[in-house]
Amino acid sequence: MSSTATSAVSKITPSFAQYLRRKIFKHVPHGILTQYPEHIVRSLPETFVKDLPVVPAGIVKITLHKSPYHSDKEIQGTIAALGLRKRYRSVFQKNTPEIRGMIHKARTHLSVEEINNIGGEGIDREIFMVQKEMKQQQQQQRLRLVE
Repeated sequence: MSSTATSAVSKITPSFAQYLRRKIFKHVPHGILTQYPEHIVRSLPETFVKDLPVVPAGIVKITLHKSPYHSDKEIQGTIAALGLRKRYRSVFQKNTPEIRGMIHKARTHLSVEEINNIGGEGIDREIFMVQKEMKQQQQQQRLRLVE
């Protein structure tokens, strides 16, 4: 009884495969294979699984390159919400759909670098360490200028 039930639901229809392809965005962490039951994931063709985009890095470095002074108020607010106050300053944010949307809105003013997060844990610690290293580099540059 259970073998007929599993064989009936283990086939994936072309319409469902098309639905899955529409749900996948290249720049959004999605975890698509964890959102559906295992029997559906196992029935996916290997080529389909290989074509899935790679989940982006866990942290992004956002640098403000263009002043938002004469821009729309919405863009000024978005840049302020990202934590950017001055030109050529960088902040580190977690790579979430909300942050990616904010980056997209102010994309003409920003540059973005992805920082790969190995293991997926300790993102807050990694952000802290990267910011600490940047501060040390800035202090060393200031000392070189003084000497």
